[in-house]
Amino acid sequence: MTPLCWDPIPLPTLTERRYSFRSAMKPLHWDAINPFTGTPFTFDDPNLKFVNGLGVYLEPGDPGFVPYPVSSPIQTQKPRKSTMPKSDYMPTDDEGKAKLFVLFRDNIGAQLAALGIAASDPDITQQAADATRFRAVVDFAGAMQQAAQSWTAEKNYERDGGSNAPATQAVPALPASFPAMVPPGIVPRFRTLVKRIKVIKSYIETIGQSVGIEGAVQTGPDMTTLQADFDAIIKGNSVFIGWDWGGNSAFLDMIRLEVDRGDGKGFQFLANDTTPGYLDGMPFPAAPTKWTYRAIYIVGDAQVGVWSKPVTVGDETLRPPAAMKHRLRKAVSRSPSHSTSTTASGSKASARANPTSFSSPPPTPPHNAKR
Repeated sequence: MTPLCWDPIPLPTLTERRYSFRSAMKPLHWDAINPFTGTPFTFDDPNLKFVNGLGVYLEPGDPGFVPYPVSSPIQTQKPRKSTMPKSDYMPTDDEGKAKLFVLFRDNIGAQLAALGIAASDPDITQQAADATRFRAVVDFAGAMQQAAQSWTAEKNYERDGGSNAPATQAVPALPASFPAMVPPGIVPRFRTLVKRIKVIKSYIETIGQSVGIEGAVQTGPDMTTLQADFDAIIKGNSVFIGWDWGGNSAFLDMIRLEVDRGDGKGFQFLANDTTPGYLDGMPFPAAPTKWTYRAIYIVGDAQVGVWSKPVTVGDETLRPPAAMKHRLRKAVSRSPSHSTSTTASGSKASARANPTSFSSPPPTPPHNAKR
């Protein structure tokens, strides 16, 4: 590290010579962070001194120390959002979409001044045309579907006969005032416009509610009874823990995984994971054993819900490949017919199944037994 020095170096004063013998003073280096402010030192800092040509800084208790202004503590962690997650404002059915587009068209005009958007804005005028066209298309498509059902009934009656004749059938005619076609992509255009509006500084939630672009607040799961559910399977020389959010990712931050490796230490911390699916790369032991996993969700810095049910993998499945082959050779050598029977479920088997073990060879049937 290079000492912080400026040329020319002034001769140390008597006071600075006294400072040089104080062990409390700290040497100053390039890019050093001021521990009292959390920011880099500046050239005009009154607590910077030169002692024997080297840069140092004063600490509280040193003669001449100038206290720094009180500032707010440094934020070390991004604050969590105080708002609850919301569902998508966009309906899933066409009738709901048509109603949303019309609601937006009819109410956005009263909000344009607050948003700083002109009434002649191309996105606004295009949305109005989209809403009018889509509403008309959905209505006409519904009329055509009803007509199709009526004509199907007519067809069946004329083909098979019956006592009740359908009513007179007609073909819906396209109204003369039917709205002109718009460019394809009404929904993507609408979502783009909504994103543009929501980033405007003057946008507030009540504006969104008035035009239908604020989704319903999701209540979330019961955080007192929430329980993780996962499987553990052997993948090569590792154990894969197949956990997920259980549909509650909007309300959870991470999951805590613990493992009991059968060494008498009980459950020990394994990982805090934020991406579903975790690979435990701990090498398998040489001796047969069982590993048991459990998990619990975390929100912020606190555990929520209850611990998951334990999931165990073990015995023969937790053997290194060489040990597995040796075990297999021993099992083969014990069998007169050189055949083995195993309940091994393979590297993809679920750990919820019974642990793998080799069974004893079947007894040899007598010569007069029926086959």
